[in-house]
Amino acid sequence: MTALKKFANAWQDAMAILADAVGMKTIDLCQVGMDTQMAKQIHDLSLVYFGPTQATRRQAECVEAARKNQHTMHTLAVIEKLAKKIKRAKLVWKFRAEMCAEIANIRTLQALGRGLLRKYNGKEKPVNKPSLGATAISGSTYSRLTIVGPSHQIQATLDALNANSGDEHPALVALNLLNGGVAGGESAITPAVIISLGDATKIIEGDGDDVVLSLTNGTRMTGKDFVKAKLAENGLVMLVDPVAGPVNLYGTSRFPSPKQRTMCKLENPVCAAYGCGVGAEYCQVNHNVAWKNGGTTNIENLATCCSFHNGRNDDDRDKPMYGHLDRIDGQIYHVPAFGGEPLLNDNPVAQGGAMRVA
Repeated sequence: MTALKKFANAWQDAMAILADAVGMKTIDLCQVGMDTQMAKQIHDLSLVYFGPTQATRRQAECVEAARKNQHTMHTLAVIEKLAKKIKRAKLVWKFRAEMCAEIANIRTLQALGRGLLRKYNGKEKPVNKPSLGATAISGSTYSRLTIVGPSHQIQATLDALNANSGDEHPALVALNLLNGGVAGGESAITPAVIISLGDATKIIEGDGDDVVLSLTNGTRMTGKDFVKAKLAENGLVMLVDPVAGPVNLYGTSRFPSPKQRTMCKLENPVCAAYGCGVGAEYCQVNHNVAWKNGGTTNIENLATCCSFHNGRNDDDRDKPMYGHLDRIDGQIYHVPAFGGEPLLNDNPVAQGGAMRVA
């Protein structure tokens, strides 16, 4: 039990750990032996409780209270997450002081924090802001459409759909109408669809329910839905080597050609970064090795990448921060910044990309 006891003692004295971490970067903490998530958390918390601030008295008060109440990294992280919601900057340290003075129990802290947020931020005004979005449903070819608008209009829409849908589900009626179709019809599909010859044969033979296809707008559909839909008349064909990847179209400029962009989208129908589900239609084309560092504008060096992950791709490999994309054995992997196995995007749509199919 020696190792467990040492861990428990250190866990209850988070302030001692944070004090030792002052001046260290995240990469330094990783080299000590921590995983990246814990290293980032310790780095950020050490800046809060031991970094420069104008509220030195409050900071010292928080450190003493946190030590007395044996706050852990987890409870301090909860406090900091709630502290970021304080609207007036001069009240943030007062909030931390009251939270650190509480016992190190997450549920108790969350309840106290909610009360203090109401006290310090005042009564919240309703935010009447329309929004429209969609999220994929895990293990399904369906997505969830979310529309936020005036409640009376939403209810009136639901009533009308329920009253006029007939034998068809109101949700499908709404989608057809929104896409310019009619009730009972199918709207046209404009994104590129990735399909192998074997799957095409299954669909032709009537086994489309068992085939799941990936589209370059970040969604999936069954082969049955593929047949029912009105596809665009002009199709696209891309040559793919099952080892090296898509056949190169050599580019001499920094910006990819339209054909190269299409090839990238078919290879990676969503952003190539691990776990990302942003559709290729809404992504940029990233140079795995930056153009400024001698990277070429050839398919072997290009990858579909959303604006967020494109901005985080490490151009300077000597100063890693977030990791980078690279082509390994013909496919695009995310190479972690601080070591570890390269990762293929495990998003369901990504698994239907051209190289995966090949």
